[in-house]
Amino acid sequence: FVFNTDAQRFSTNDYYFTPLAQTDSTVTMQLNLGNDVTFAIRYTLEKGSYMVKMEVLQHNMNRVIPENIPNLDIVWSQRMMRQEKGKMFEERNSAIYYKYSNGSVENLSESSADDEETTGDIKWVSFKNQFFSSVLVADKCLKGAKMESKPIDKNSAFYSDYHKDMELYTSVEYKSTDENPANFQIFFGPNKFQLLKSYNKYCDSEDLDLNRLVSLGWALFRWINTYIVIPVFDWLTGVCGNMGLAIL
Repeated sequence: FVFNTDAQRFSTNDYYFTPLAQTDSTVTMQLNLGNDVTFAIRYTLEKGSYMVKMEVLQHNMNRVIPENIPNLDIVWSQRMMRQEKGKMFEERNSAIYYKYSNGSVENLSESSADDEETTGDIKWVSFKNQFFSSVLVADKCLKGAKMESKPIDKNSAFYSDYHKDMELYTSVEYKSTDENPANFQIFFGPNKFQLLKSYNKYCDSEDLDLNRLVSLGWALFRWINTYIVIPVFDWLTGVCGNMGLAIL
């Protein structure tokens, strides 16, 4: 998180947080700024869930951040680790996906370097590779976004273990006087159609359409894959008890 004021730039990345209130499912990471001022992030993982709840908590932050600062900036980056030997195919199935609030799901190019900037309200942004996705879902909408995805250079020392760099720059509405100014949900899990679909109703305000992270082709082909191929494959997997046999 980044606070930008006329006098300073305050990035949480430059500070050490102390773990507090740890349980088997929750941990609060707190930054003590002195003068009874604290900024904290509480993470909660529900049993059997791929979704992590992230709450931004603060106390007396208006002593540090002026009350006229309307936004809390977010910088999120990830170097995508390789999961298999087929480098080219893996690179072509990795991209940044995002969903407009109450709107469509869009994505940057999967086959080449790409960047995009939008001023519209965004519900979630995902860093997706061939098998897994990390999805940042905002309880309140993200206020526009700048996104960039680029393949790792083949001459780089990182090329053998990583295949793409992905970056997101965005913000959410913020009040330094609010004890809980922002909340998020973060999905960390496999790109399994039915699993992603089961999280679509996780938000009360709108359908998340997370199953759109699974590429099923255009129009007619997507319909066939969604309502015929996937249900039949899931049924065969259940009957055979083995995904390999179901494929055969």
